[in-house]
Amino acid sequence: MSVFQQSKVMALLRSQWLKRLAQAAFLLALAYFIIHAFISGWSSAQRFPWRISWPALIVAYLFFIAQELSFAAIWRAILRRLDVHLPLFTAEYIYLTAELVRYIPGNVWHVASRVVYAEREGSPKTKTFISMTVELATKIAGAILFFMLTLPFWPRTNQLGAFSAYIRSIAAVLLIVGLPILLFGLRPQTMNNIFLYAGKLLKREIALVTMRFQDIVPVLLMWLASWLTVGIGFALALYAIGFTIKSWEIILVYMGIYAIGWAIGFLSFITPSGLGFREGTIALLLFASGAAPSLVIGAAAAVAAARVLPMLAEFTCVGAVQALKKFGFSTRNA
Repeated sequence: MSVFQQSKVMALLRSQWLKRLAQAAFLLALAYFIIHAFISGWSSAQRFPWRISWPALIVAYLFFIAQELSFAAIWRAILRRLDVHLPLFTAEYIYLTAELVRYIPGNVWHVASRVVYAEREGSPKTKTFISMTVELATKIAGAILFFMLTLPFWPRTNQLGAFSAYIRSIAAVLLIVGLPILLFGLRPQTMNNIFLYAGKLLKREIALVTMRFQDIVPVLLMWLASWLTVGIGFALALYAIGFTIKSWEIILVYMGIYAIGWAIGFLSFITPSGLGFREGTIALLLFASGAAPSLVIGAAAAVAAARVLPMLAEFTCVGAVQALKKFGFSTRNA
């Protein structure tokens, strides 16, 4: 082994060691946070009117399923803009089958699986990579933008007291300054510059986005509709376990909290599927908004409504497409 190869191996081992150290530190901090929050919030959790409204929970579950199905539909719309045409069921089957292997350690298998399945159906590897890049960028941007659009409604929850003015100012700054920055970041030229820089660092050839900005904006609007759909489901799930809904403004707040919780969880990169980060963000924001009287109640709600329901919806959709395929539903002419 050459000196250069040895240095690359050592660098990889150091990066893996640092990642494991960061994960261990995070898990220890999370354990401390959970124990402390549980002890301090136990009395309020006992007083909280926990209940299960099965009709509301079932409807919420259906909204989560609707968002899960929207993922493949939006990916298909991106492919169409790249002149790749897949039938809707084909796109759903490829997307959901590939997502199932996301739970295998490595964080790359679902990407590779989707590329392989899509190539079998006539989508070139390069265009599939481009579509997934645009899909991910617009999905994250859509979640952040959706949260930004709900921020002006926070002061109207009447739970923030003196902080209402600060929240209103933050919302104004984010919408005036953050929105142009977010849209600028979605320009194909901007994304390609980032990819080229990343490719130089990784010493790999990166597939560049060949779409136009006017093709990306409709995709972003589709993601806003997707986050709106699941936001309604999240609000219904909170209502189903005992949270009160006194106004339509608080529903918008709940919806925005779920979107930004997902985005922060995804961008954490430390834990699988943002485990802990998503729930922690949602719990803190539910507590900050006054919807949850304590962090332990917010955490319990986050686990139930933002982790368990999406997983159940995903497994349901995966099982449905696998069953349809098994019983003869063709992916080529559906």
